[in-house]
Amino acid sequence: YGRAAVLADDNNVYVYQCGSLVDPHERCTVARTPAQSVADTSTWRYWNGGDWTLPNSWTGDPAAAATMELPPGTEVPIAAFTVTYDETVGAYVFGHSPYPLYSDRIAVRIASTPVGPWTPAVEITFPNCIETVDGEPKACYAATIQPAFSRPGQLGLGYFDQYVADSAGGAEYYACSAQVAVDGPHAPNR
Repeated sequence: YGRAAVLADDNNVYVYQCGSLVDPHERCTVARTPAQSVADTSTWRYWNGGDWTLPNSWTGDPAAAATMELPPGTEVPIAAFTVTYDETVGAYVFGHSPYPLYSDRIAVRIASTPVGPWTPAVEITFPNCIETVDGEPKACYAATIQPAFSRPGQLGLGYFDQYVADSAGGAEYYACSAQVAVDGPHAPNR
């Protein structure tokens, strides 16, 4: 259903999944594999909830995967999302459009490790995302983290806008940044 991946400093690719095509409300899990083996799912090892730095905290059995700790109140399903390491923030950043997915916001969580625990979400509102065209509501969707646009004190973001009046196709992708202060152990404030 929703899937994202990030290449970490340890040369492993961490692959995240939230929900499935069978049950979009299913839990979020994380697997890892060496970067050179990412296409071979038999090399994936699923986090079982232990100390993520220890080899015995990773299993080849996806059924034994632990639920990744997202804060209480996280709305599901989480369909399109991104996880990245943002060097400017100095932490892993998890971002997605809040349910019901067409929205004028992005929910952002931060963690110091690729498996969490993740901070409570801070929601950032995009400008001009809710419009009515010929009586039909149009909104933004597929909000993502865009670290290439991050600067000190600014978190890089991106999103699709379903309707842009002066666009030939009607929809466009935007990249922007939002002022975000990171307090304490990587807790975002906007």
